[in-house]
Amino acid sequence: MKRFFQATFLLVLSGGALYARPSTTVTGETKRDYYEFLFLFDKTSAPGQSEWILHPFASRYSNMERSYTFTTILYPIFYSHGTYRWNRWTFLYLFTGDDIYHDDSGLEEDNFITPILYWGTGETERERYFSVFPFYGRIKNKLSYSEINYVMFPLYSGWSHKDYSAHGILWPIVMWGGSPTRSDFRIFPFFSRKIHTGKYERYSALWPIFQWGVEGLDQKDPRHMFMVFPFYGRKWSESGQMTAHTVLWPLFSWGHDDATNGFDLNLFWFLFQYQVNDSPLIRKLIIFPFYGRYVFGSKGSLTDPSGIYSQEYSFVTPFYATMRTSSALLESNSKYVVPVFMYDQTYYRKERETETYWKIWPLVSTSSDSNGRFEFRSLSLWPFRSDEFERIWGPLYSVVTYRRDENEEKYFSVLFRLYSRKWSSDEEHHFFVGFNYDNTPDVTGVEFLGGFLGFRREYNREDRETKKRVRLLWFSI
Repeated sequence: MKRFFQATFLLVLSGGALYARPSTTVTGETKRDYYEFLFLFDKTSAPGQSEWILHPFASRYSNMERSYTFTTILYPIFYSHGTYRWNRWTFLYLFTGDDIYHDDSGLEEDNFITPILYWGTGETERERYFSVFPFYGRIKNKLSYSEINYVMFPLYSGWSHKDYSAHGILWPIVMWGGSPTRSDFRIFPFFSRKIHTGKYERYSALWPIFQWGVEGLDQKDPRHMFMVFPFYGRKWSESGQMTAHTVLWPLFSWGHDDATNGFDLNLFWFLFQYQVNDSPLIRKLIIFPFYGRYVFGSKGSLTDPSGIYSQEYSFVTPFYATMRTSSALLESNSKYVVPVFMYDQTYYRKERETETYWKIWPLVSTSSDSNGRFEFRSLSLWPFRSDEFERIWGPLYSVVTYRRDENEEKYFSVLFRLYSRKWSSDEEHHFFVGFNYDNTPDVTGVEFLGGFLGFRREYNREDRETKKRVRLLWFSI
């Protein structure tokens, strides 16, 4: 239940306050060249960076210093990103690819059409494989195994890792495998045996009714387990420091562990949960769906600022929830009123930067950071946080947008970019139904469709001369 509880919050946070994301748009304090055409197209360039977006069909961002590109087609249907050494891409999260260049063995490619087609190429035998599910497959170095193979799955399957190999007939009904230290055998559901010499022994008969075994044979205090499902189950250590019981699993369970000063109680499955533990540090009380609080951290991390990691989740009714995270990478604080409100504040330790984001869905969203960037958008239709989605699809539905960049340049648009203005202390740019007016120290003029027709006055700083030019079919005359 702990993992389910964590996963629920992580799903809400899928927009990303938990992870330091690489930039996928032009950033920095240098000046930028910008052009847009209504809600359909815009491009931005700065020293070492460039970006263009044909909303919502395609986009591409390039960072020459990092040799990094980010490309989308109807995001999130397709996107790819990477450098000259690696590239990852996905189409509907079903067809995916992962290309990595190794100095010693050259290019390695992995491609996957979930779950039918899977193949890999490379310079070495371990990188080359092919799979057409369920007819035939030979997959290498995936899913924690050195090799997985099958013919007419589940008729036959086999897998191996290091000195361990296993085989299955009509998986998962019949399975056997082993190594010099391991022995596995199963005829489901009648009997199963898994033995790792000196580490564990696990048995079952008429699974899941009868289960028994022992864990931690290589530790000072091995732990035994026995269950007659669902009536009664028990787990205990040989020293007696740890013992746990369950009756009518999963309705009722309780136990204690003196080594970690731990106690755990669950009533009516997940409806009432109580747990305390000192290593790792856990504090949990859930009275579902009315109230819940879960704290997890490395020992002492909640009271010692130098602690390695800690997380705290809480909710009042299923609709109001909070989450706090502290790690070596970041500190974050998030609040949610599902589905209408979300707030995230994240401090990235390495960059020494703070980022704040909030949204009243679907009316408005804002984001800002300690570098001086600020953005306001209304409407904001995507219910979660996704900076890429808002940037690529936003102009099609945004009534008002305001942005201030790190270099103090400002941007304002209204009514799906029917009119937009971009300005700084010494520059003015206006965009209106295909026309753009520019007034900078170097260029002043009016153009239609970015130079299809227009007039420009250009000032050459080196020659200190002003030239007047007519723009026709994107050529200067």
